[in-house]
Amino acid sequence: MRIFSPQEDDFFETLNFYKRRTKGQSASGGTGGSSKPASKEEKEAAEEEEALGEDKVADYEIPDFDEDGKVGTSFMKAVNGFFCRLCRKYLNEDAVAAHAGSRQHYDKFAEAVAAKQEKAREEMEKKKKKEEEEEEAKKVRAGSRTAFGEEKGCMVD
Repeated sequence: MRIFSPQEDDFFETLNFYKRRTKGQSASGGTGGSSKPASKEEKEAAEEEEALGEDKVADYEIPDFDEDGKVGTSFMKAVNGFFCRLCRKYLNEDAVAAHAGSRQHYDKFAEAVAAKQEKAREEMEKKKKKEEEEEEAKKVRAGSRTAFGEEKGCMVD
């Protein structure tokens, strides 16, 4: 099970809010409609949507940026589907097969695999070089003992 960061938790909480909103449910699980929004997020989104209506948008003042604030929630829509990390595209279930067979996806796949292969080869080469250096160091140490007669039990002053 994956543990999400606080930012991801907040994202998924907001995403679930919008899923409920698009299904006509409030955060408390009731149905939408003329009933009052059940959460702060729902209320803010409804107010924003109203303030950005065609008859009011001309007088709308864009708020200053606030890291803790949320704006533009009325522009968000809950989606279900797939995200291709290679092509950086969101896909619905019906589009996955066509996308996986596209030339653009193939080219990015081939590029990603080639990059992984190159990295693996570099790592293998580094490992091989390190092993060779360690083996050479062992030979040098063994050779220096022989040169001083340590193997024959002789002591050299």
